[in-house]
Amino acid sequence: MNDGLEQVRLIIGDVDVSELSDNSIKDALWEYYFDVEKTIQWSLGSWYLNIKARSLTPVLEERERRNLAKERKGEPVLLDLFPLPFFSVPTCTRRFR
Repeated sequence: MNDGLEQVRLIIGDVDVSELSDNSIKDALWEYYFDVEKTIQWSLGSWYLNIKARSLTPVLEERERRNLAKERKGEPVLLDLFPLPFFSVPTCTRRFR
């Protein structure tokens, strides 16, 4: 277990760098049957998700602030559950009978 932990730490860095505790890495090693490569993939994926969540937090806070301002003004607020920036709804120009 400790050998696997050392190998993973060599790749992903210390707790300060990777933000993953030894216990979480040991749990991943246990879940992946001591497969160091899969544990490294999991840890890098988890690190990426942490970075992504931190970068999205200001965007989400800004969106919430704008929605609150619209509510105060009495404007309708659209729920952005799944923001799709390049999504367009096709329009039909013909009338159906």
